[in-house]
Amino acid sequence: MNRLQRGMTFFGSQESVDTASTVVIGIPYDCTASFRPGARFAPREIRSYAVEGIEEFSFYFGKSIEETHFYDAGDLPVMCGAPKGMVDTVYDVSRKIIQSGRRIVGIGGEHLVTYPLFLAVFEKHPDLVMVHLDCSRRSARRVSW
Repeated sequence: MNRLQRGMTFFGSQESVDTASTVVIGIPYDCTASFRPGARFAPREIRSYAVEGIEEFSFYFGKSIEETHFYDAGDLPVMCGAPKGMVDTVYDVSRKIIQSGRRIVGIGGEHLVTYPLFLAVFEKHPDLVMVHLDCSRRSARRVSW
């Protein structure tokens, strides 16, 4: 797998997917957001803050980030205004990664990007359970019983 769209990659990413057990993909999509746009910038922002804020060595795990064997494939080419196309693209790429025996980490985007990731993982792991907690100010409302 070649990097999808060139740009900043996570510090510590392997040079090739061949040596990686985990693949990171960015999903810069926010075209069906109901509040405010901007989630499409999340993959870039997460990577940029990771460069500034990630320690190279974890005392908790007792190893260097260089020992984690992950590959940052870059961002998927998703088109604004095409939710079905985004879902299909993310699902197809995720499915290939998972079928290769690797784990996948998707970063960025609005909530909808989780759906195709979930479908691809669920296909291989049918006992998968997902709990989604949305704690944004707009969605956090007092519920009375």
